[in-house]
Amino acid sequence: TYDLKNLTYSNASFCLQAQSGSYTLTVKPNPVLQITTPPAVCDPNSIDLTQSSITNGSSSGVQLGYFTNNNASSVLATPSNVTSAGTYYIQAIDTTSGCKTTNPVTVIINPKPYLANFSAPDICSGATTSISLTGSVPSSFSWSLNDNPSNVTGVVSGSGTIISQSLISPLNNSPAFVTYNVIPTANGTGCIGDTDVVTVAVNPVPIIVSTASTKICTSGTSTLQANPSSGNIQWFSNSTGGSPLVTGTNYISPILNANAVYYAQASFGTCTSGIRTPVNVIVENPGQWLGYTNDWNTISNWGCNILPTTTTNVTIPTTPDGGFYPIVSTNSLAVCKNLLMNSSSSVTINAGKDLNVYGDITNNGSPTFGAGRFTLNGNVLQYFNGATTQKINHLKVNNTK
Repeated sequence: TYDLKNLTYSNASFCLQAQSGSYTLTVKPNPVLQITTPPAVCDPNSIDLTQSSITNGSSSGVQLGYFTNNNASSVLATPSNVTSAGTYYIQAIDTTSGCKTTNPVTVIINPKPYLANFSAPDICSGATTSISLTGSVPSSFSWSLNDNPSNVTGVVSGSGTIISQSLISPLNNSPAFVTYNVIPTANGTGCIGDTDVVTVAVNPVPIIVSTASTKICTSGTSTLQANPSSGNIQWFSNSTGGSPLVTGTNYISPILNANAVYYAQASFGTCTSGIRTPVNVIVENPGQWLGYTNDWNTISNWGCNILPTTTTNVTIPTTPDGGFYPIVSTNSLAVCKNLLMNSSSSVTINAGKDLNVYGDITNNGSPTFGAGRFTLNGNVLQYFNGATTQKINHLKVNNTK
């Protein structure tokens, strides 16, 4: 209550008048508005700001309004279904006095994580996966088998941020595929994302199934061949290291004048056999004794499949390819120009048979030649050289010199 003394005011006639007396001013309280922050939810869930637990403890009988700004001028369209995080405002109005109280309320809607990035490179059968998982927000992951049509072994469920499993494929000539269901869970908020599918290809580790060594006569190129269980063939000039010469089941060598070895390695993608298989190129020469049988006059026993003639220089090696030394045992003509017998080698002439030599003889092998006839048929001086005393059962000199 206020006392009014010597109050002067002007009336409508602009005359000054003095008044005195008392006036009572009543101040009504604003309503109490108690706000409890609603629990956080995970997207795509929403929050209902009209639920009573948020304003529990507020004055009764008030009218509540919901707004997007603090001066309550922008009405929140759907307060019972708020889908965006942020700060909103609730206003309590005393319907009797018209007094108002406006307070903020915080809405927390945490994002749902998703698998933002992962690396799932192909692996070789028997190798270990290293699939690094990254979420849209910091997350951990759980995974389980989705599909394994080829029955790859080593697949297990697990959790973490890296799928590390040793996988073995039963397939020998094609990749096997394993798919995992991966579910992210956001760290801190516990929000669970949708399931993603991660696929891993398990490639076979190929092996060399077969190779084909080749022979050339005197000099030339050679086509080598190797066949893998799957994939392709890489060719190398060395047993280890170096880069492939070429990729393919066939390799054409450069011109060769001597024996050579190349190496084949099976590969399927990045998977390799790990062991290089040698493939030989054998350079043969006319007059080179191979010794697959012991018959002097069998054509396959001689280099280039050529029987010696009177102009052919013959070499009998210490260790023939076939393991046999020559025996002149048939009535067919056995001839050569120069005859070189290396250490431990031998030439046997059976009784009644004849070996005709038109050049020199150098014998570093067996000093005996059997019961047959050794004929010198040259038209120049012929020399017989030996590491030891030579024992010839029947020597015929038919030299015209």
